[in-house]
Amino acid sequence: MSKAALKIGAYIVFSIIYLFGFNNVENYVSNHGKIDLEKILIESEIENLGYRESCANMDLFQLVSYAEGMVLYSPLGEYFANIGRNHGVYDKDIVFNNGSIFGIVLNAQENYSQIAELSSPMCVINVSIPRIGIQAIMKGLSIDRVEKAYNISIGDVVYTEQEGVPVGRIFKASANTLYVEPFKCFFSLYIFVLRQGL
Repeated sequence: MSKAALKIGAYIVFSIIYLFGFNNVENYVSNHGKIDLEKILIESEIENLGYRESCANMDLFQLVSYAEGMVLYSPLGEYFANIGRNHGVYDKDIVFNNGSIFGIVLNAQENYSQIAELSSPMCVINVSIPRIGIQAIMKGLSIDRVEKAYNISIGDVVYTEQEGVPVGRIFKASANTLYVEPFKCFFSLYIFVLRQGL
């Protein structure tokens, strides 16, 4: 079976899981009018996050700050909260909705924040890494060189290569593989960076 067929099959399966397995967060926000904004930091010593029954389980996270505010929805798929840096909210903070990861803060100003809702990460195949791009991972670097020389850290946000959509956060890195905990999921997803045309 070709790689293209496998990718198409995986996309269909993951799409079905996404459509029937997750809550409609947008309806929750419109009905309740507010969500929790929590900034979390993944502990760097975590070696293998493994399976977690719920994203509401904070045992593996260190709570950095907390704030609550009203959220407005725009037709462009963006959300704006009426709290910002003055309330302890910063760029790349994780946004929780009723205990589940909802989105990420893209632009925190003094008194308001712009929030991007996260789509299902399971259909993502190609990923890039903030600050360095995908090429730096392709050189067979050791974990130490990946984290130190190229400034990749546990907890960094991973984006789709073309659309720039946040996929999840790195909880482990090796020379050729990033282990990513996806947003809006209750289990860990392993995204392999392949040597294709680089």
